[in-house]
Amino acid sequence: MKTLEFIAIICILTFNLSCAIRKDLETPSPIPANKPGLDDGSGSDPTQGTKFCKPDSNGNFDGVTNELQSGQNSSDGSAWAEGGGCVLKPIREVWATLNNLEVMRFQAADSFTYQRTINPEPNLTHLYVVTYYKDTAVGPIDWTIDWFHGFDKGTFEAPQRVNINYQRVRGTSNIPIWHGGIVLSKVNKAVTSIAIRNDFKARQSSAANEGSARSALVEMITHSRSGTPDWSRLNTGLKVNPDQPDPPITGSPGSASPFCVKDKEGHYPTQAQVTEGSEAGVSWVKARACLALQTTTIYKAAQNPLGLLWKNASRAKVSSINRISYEKDRPFARAIKWDMSWEYHDSLITFKIDPATQEFPVWSGSLSIVEIEPGETALDIDNQFLTNVVSQSLEQNKTVTLGLLRDLTN
Repeated sequence: MKTLEFIAIICILTFNLSCAIRKDLETPSPIPANKPGLDDGSGSDPTQGTKFCKPDSNGNFDGVTNELQSGQNSSDGSAWAEGGGCVLKPIREVWATLNNLEVMRFQAADSFTYQRTINPEPNLTHLYVVTYYKDTAVGPIDWTIDWFHGFDKGTFEAPQRVNINYQRVRGTSNIPIWHGGIVLSKVNKAVTSIAIRNDFKARQSSAANEGSARSALVEMITHSRSGTPDWSRLNTGLKVNPDQPDPPITGSPGSASPFCVKDKEGHYPTQAQVTEGSEAGVSWVKARACLALQTTTIYKAAQNPLGLLWKNASRAKVSSINRISYEKDRPFARAIKWDMSWEYHDSLITFKIDPATQEFPVWSGSLSIVEIEPGETALDIDNQFLTNVVSQSLEQNKTVTLGLLRDLTN
């Protein structure tokens, strides 16, 4: 989203000195009710799909396509965008991802600070007061958005609909309006509908405002799909074990991984599906596979991190319980060393570098190993990775993730 760059250009071209002088504009608003910020069309039975997330003729859901429309608000001159799609994750995992503020940071912001409050009102679960900072050609600016979370269907542990309403409350006068709502509706155990309404106005043309409203909405949907859940921020103060992810889902075929669904002939996919991308320089790779192997065989292999020697490591050793030390040899230089912690939660295994190092400032992920039926297992690998040579992060991530997939299946 190039909103703030547009603002800086306009200020320079028009010689508007008021742009260069920091102006604060407060827009206090009442705390929003715990209600959907828009109608996602889920009705009383979202299992049949919503306005933005519908199954195709074969009953499959598309986790890539977005439905999107936009326009202008004549009352205040702001632009609006409304849209959504399917996220191929359980609803609570999507909610935890929306609690990952690092992942959800708007691309227009260089950095942010935040304050977290639980139960700001009896029917709300979270309030995040997030201040975003941006360096522009005319100096630094910032703006603050309040994010209110709640659910009005289901329970905290098993929500069926989550409502997140946000509103810009203070900061640079260059962005006088920014508010909207996010609605998550449970479609089934592995699919969530996301719907967003985004209203926006900056000191730029109406067409540019509409483009900014649309791009910010698409950003939020994209982040909800590719981002890593932050279970601690979601659960802390509201759940007994805040750092423990929810157990992986089990049940009917395809519920463990939406990728593992039989075709018309009754066969599961024989090729792995790998998707990749990056957010703020951090690369992510997701590998999905349906394996004609016993679940216990794969899980036993995954419980032996020494047998899963990362493809960029030369050797490894157990340094303490659930902690592995790795080394990588380098010609004419000292070996690179790093430690990783491994946590085991039934069929979900998580890993992360601890502590972060100069060579690997970010490295974390998970393995989900779920039986679909006897002799058939769904394997999901998610890996977030950043090396000190940012341009090489994605390629190294693919090498590491695909190596892990081969190690678990050979």
